[in-house]
Amino acid sequence: MIRKMQNAFLNIKLNRARLLLFFSIILLLLCPCFTLAAQPAVESEYRLKAAFLYNFAKYVTWPDTEKNGEKFIIGILGENPFGAELDIIQGKMINDASIEIRQYESIEEARDCSILFIGPSERENISDITNELKRHRILTVSDTKGYAHMGVMINLYEDDNRLRFEINNRAAESAGLKISSHLLRLGKIIEPESKDLHNEKIQ
Repeated sequence: MIRKMQNAFLNIKLNRARLLLFFSIILLLLCPCFTLAAQPAVESEYRLKAAFLYNFAKYVTWPDTEKNGEKFIIGILGENPFGAELDIIQGKMINDASIEIRQYESIEEARDCSILFIGPSERENISDITNELKRHRILTVSDTKGYAHMGVMINLYEDDNRLRFEINNRAAESAGLKISSHLLRLGKIIEPESKDLHNEKIQ
Protein backbone atom coordinates (compact mmCIF):
# COMPACT_ATOMS: atom_id res chain seq x y z
CA MET A 1 0.00 0.00 0.00
CA ILE A 2 2.83 2.39 0.91
CA ARG A 3 4.59 1.67 -2.37
CA LYS A 4 1.37 2.38 -4.33
CA MET A 5 1.00 5.70 -2.52
CA GLN A 6 4.62 6.56 -3.28
CA ASN A 7 4.15 5.70 -6.97
CA ALA A 8 0.98 7.79 -7.15
CA PHE A 9 2.78 10.72 -5.55
CA LEU A 10 5.66 10.43 -8.02
CA ASN A 11 3.22 10.32 -10.95
CA ILE A 12 1.57 13.52 -9.73
CA LYS A 13 4.94 15.22 -9.45
CA LEU A 14 5.96 14.07 -12.92
CA ASN A 15 2.70 15.23 -14.47
CA ARG A 16 3.06 18.63 -12.80
CA ALA A 17 6.63 18.89 -14.03
CA ARG A 18 5.57 18.06 -17.58
CA LEU A 19 2.82 20.67 -17.46
CA LEU A 20 5.24 23.30 -16.18
CA LEU A 21 7.71 22.42 -18.94
CA PHE A 22 4.97 22.59 -21.57
CA PHE A 23 3.75 26.03 -20.50
CA SER A 24 7.31 27.29 -20.16
CA ILE A 25 8.04 26.35 -23.78
CA ILE A 26 4.81 28.04 -24.91
CA LEU A 27 5.90 31.23 -23.15
CA LEU A 28 9.33 31.04 -24.74
CA LEU A 29 7.93 30.65 -28.23
CA LEU A 30 5.25 33.32 -27.97
CA CYS A 31 6.75 36.13 -25.92
CA PRO A 32 8.55 38.75 -28.06
CA CYS A 33 10.59 40.04 -25.11
CA PHE A 34 11.23 37.88 -22.07
CA THR A 35 12.73 38.94 -18.77
CA LEU A 36 16.17 37.64 -17.90
CA ALA A 37 16.13 38.73 -14.26
CA ALA A 38 14.75 35.42 -13.01
CA GLN A 39 17.02 33.38 -15.28
CA PRO A 40 20.61 34.54 -14.78
CA ALA A 41 22.27 31.36 -16.05
CA VAL A 42 23.83 31.48 -19.52
CA GLU A 43 22.02 28.26 -20.41
CA SER A 44 18.63 29.85 -19.71
CA GLU A 45 19.55 32.97 -21.69
CA TYR A 46 20.43 30.96 -24.77
CA ARG A 47 17.37 28.76 -24.40
CA LEU A 48 15.35 31.95 -24.79
CA LYS A 49 17.44 33.03 -27.77
CA ALA A 50 16.90 29.65 -29.42
CA ALA A 51 13.16 30.21 -29.08
CA PHE A 52 13.56 33.63 -30.68
CA LEU A 53 15.28 32.03 -33.68
CA TYR A 54 12.27 29.75 -34.09
CA ASN A 55 9.90 32.71 -33.95
CA PHE A 56 11.93 34.69 -36.46
CA ALA A 57 11.65 31.80 -38.91
CA LYS A 58 7.85 31.99 -38.69
CA TYR A 59 7.70 35.72 -39.45
CA VAL A 60 10.12 36.01 -42.36
CA THR A 61 9.38 35.13 -45.99
CA TRP A 62 12.10 33.78 -48.27
CA PRO A 63 11.70 34.13 -52.05
CA ASP A 64 13.12 30.65 -52.62
CA THR A 65 10.89 28.66 -50.28
CA GLU A 66 12.05 25.35 -51.75
CA LYS A 67 15.71 26.05 -51.01
CA ASN A 68 16.33 22.94 -48.93
CA GLY A 69 13.22 20.85 -49.59
CA GLU A 70 12.19 19.06 -46.42
CA LYS A 71 14.87 20.74 -44.25
CA PHE A 72 14.92 24.22 -42.77
CA ILE A 73 18.55 24.78 -41.84
CA ILE A 74 19.59 27.08 -39.01
CA GLY A 75 23.35 27.48 -38.91
CA ILE A 76 25.89 28.83 -36.43
CA LEU A 77 28.97 30.59 -37.80
CA GLY A 78 32.00 30.87 -35.55
CA GLU A 79 31.82 30.55 -31.78
CA ASN A 80 28.66 28.71 -30.68
CA PRO A 81 27.27 30.19 -27.45
CA PHE A 82 24.13 28.01 -27.46
CA GLY A 83 25.62 24.67 -26.47
CA ALA A 84 22.78 22.15 -26.33
CA GLU A 85 20.08 24.81 -25.98
CA LEU A 86 19.20 24.64 -29.68
CA ASP A 87 17.82 21.16 -29.02
CA ILE A 88 14.48 22.76 -28.07
CA ILE A 89 13.88 23.77 -31.70
CA GLN A 90 15.65 20.92 -33.51
CA GLY A 91 13.06 19.00 -35.51
CA LYS A 92 10.29 21.58 -35.16
CA MET A 93 8.45 22.44 -38.35
CA ILE A 94 8.60 25.64 -40.37
CA ASN A 95 5.85 25.33 -42.95
CA ASP A 96 6.51 21.78 -44.21
CA ALA A 97 10.23 21.69 -43.43
CA SER A 98 11.92 20.26 -40.35
CA ILE A 99 14.49 22.44 -38.56
CA GLU A 100 18.04 21.14 -38.69
CA ILE A 101 20.88 22.77 -36.73
CA ARG A 102 24.35 22.95 -38.27
CA GLN A 103 27.70 24.39 -37.15
CA TYR A 104 29.80 26.14 -39.78
CA GLU A 105 33.42 27.20 -39.80
CA SER A 106 33.27 29.38 -42.95
CA ILE A 107 30.73 31.38 -44.94
CA GLU A 108 31.29 29.05 -47.91
CA GLU A 109 29.82 26.19 -45.85
CA ALA A 110 26.89 28.31 -44.70
CA ARG A 111 25.37 29.06 -48.10
CA ASP A 112 22.75 26.30 -47.83
CA CYS A 113 21.08 27.55 -44.62
CA SER A 114 18.03 29.80 -44.26
CA ILE A 115 18.99 31.42 -40.94
CA LEU A 116 22.56 31.99 -39.82
CA PHE A 117 23.49 33.02 -36.30
CA ILE A 118 26.83 34.86 -36.44
CA GLY A 119 28.89 34.57 -33.28
CA PRO A 120 30.91 37.37 -31.64
CA SER A 121 34.14 35.78 -32.84
CA GLU A 122 33.38 37.01 -36.39
CA ARG A 123 33.45 40.76 -35.60
CA GLU A 124 36.58 41.50 -37.61
CA ASN A 125 34.98 40.34 -40.87
CA ILE A 126 31.30 40.97 -40.14
CA SER A 127 30.69 43.46 -42.98
CA ASP A 128 32.27 41.15 -45.55
CA ILE A 129 30.27 38.22 -44.19
CA THR A 130 26.91 40.00 -44.40
CA ASN A 131 27.60 41.32 -47.89
CA GLU A 132 28.47 37.81 -49.07
CA LEU A 133 25.49 36.10 -47.42
CA LYS A 134 22.83 38.46 -48.75
CA ARG A 135 23.46 37.01 -52.22
CA HIS A 136 22.23 33.67 -50.89
CA ARG A 137 19.04 35.04 -49.27
CA ILE A 138 20.05 34.08 -45.73
CA LEU A 139 18.51 35.73 -42.67
CA THR A 140 21.44 36.76 -40.47
CA VAL A 141 20.99 36.92 -36.68
CA SER A 142 23.39 37.81 -33.86
CA ASP A 143 23.55 38.92 -30.24
CA THR A 144 26.60 41.18 -30.50
CA LYS A 145 26.46 44.95 -30.01
CA GLY A 146 26.96 46.85 -33.25
CA TYR A 147 26.36 43.92 -35.59
CA ALA A 148 22.98 45.19 -36.85
CA HIS A 149 24.59 48.50 -37.87
CA MET A 150 27.12 46.50 -39.87
CA GLY A 151 24.60 44.52 -41.90
CA VAL A 152 23.23 41.74 -39.66
CA MET A 153 19.45 41.69 -40.14
CA ILE A 154 18.33 40.90 -36.58
CA ASN A 155 20.37 41.43 -33.43
CA LEU A 156 19.29 40.27 -29.97
CA TYR A 157 20.17 42.46 -27.01
CA GLU A 158 19.33 42.93 -23.34
CA ASP A 159 17.54 46.05 -22.16
CA ASP A 160 16.31 46.58 -18.61
CA ASN A 161 16.71 42.85 -17.89
CA ARG A 162 14.62 41.94 -20.92
CA LEU A 163 15.63 40.22 -24.13
CA ARG A 164 14.74 42.34 -27.14
CA PHE A 165 15.79 42.59 -30.76
CA GLU A 166 16.71 45.25 -33.29
CA ILE A 167 16.09 44.92 -37.01
CA ASN A 168 18.11 46.17 -39.97
CA ASN A 169 15.22 45.93 -42.40
CA ARG A 170 17.16 47.54 -45.23
CA ALA A 171 19.66 44.67 -45.09
CA ALA A 172 16.82 42.12 -45.18
CA GLU A 173 15.13 43.81 -48.13
CA SER A 174 18.39 43.99 -50.09
CA ALA A 175 18.64 40.20 -49.72
CA GLY A 176 15.09 39.73 -50.99
CA LEU A 177 13.70 38.75 -47.59
CA LYS A 178 10.40 40.07 -46.24
CA ILE A 179 10.08 40.55 -42.49
CA SER A 180 6.44 40.60 -41.39
CA SER A 181 4.90 43.84 -40.14
CA HIS A 182 4.16 42.08 -36.84
CA LEU A 183 7.86 41.42 -36.24
CA LEU A 184 8.79 44.93 -37.37
CA ARG A 185 6.42 46.42 -34.81
CA LEU A 186 7.95 44.36 -32.02
CA GLY A 187 11.57 45.12 -32.90
CA LYS A 188 13.65 48.28 -32.82
CA ILE A 189 14.35 49.45 -36.37
CA ILE A 190 17.90 50.61 -36.97
CA GLU A 191 19.80 51.94 -39.96
CA PRO A 192 23.02 50.41 -41.32
CA GLU A 193 26.31 52.09 -40.52
CA SER A 194 26.79 53.18 -44.12
CA LYS A 195 23.88 54.46 -46.18
CA ASP A 196 25.02 52.62 -49.27
CA LEU A 197 26.10 49.39 -47.52
CA HIS A 198 22.97 47.47 -48.54
CA ASN A 199 21.36 49.74 -51.12
CA GLU A 200 21.56 47.37 -54.06
CA LYS A 201 18.68 44.96 -54.09
CA ILE A 202 19.40 41.47 -55.42
CA GLN A 203 17.88 40.82 -58.81
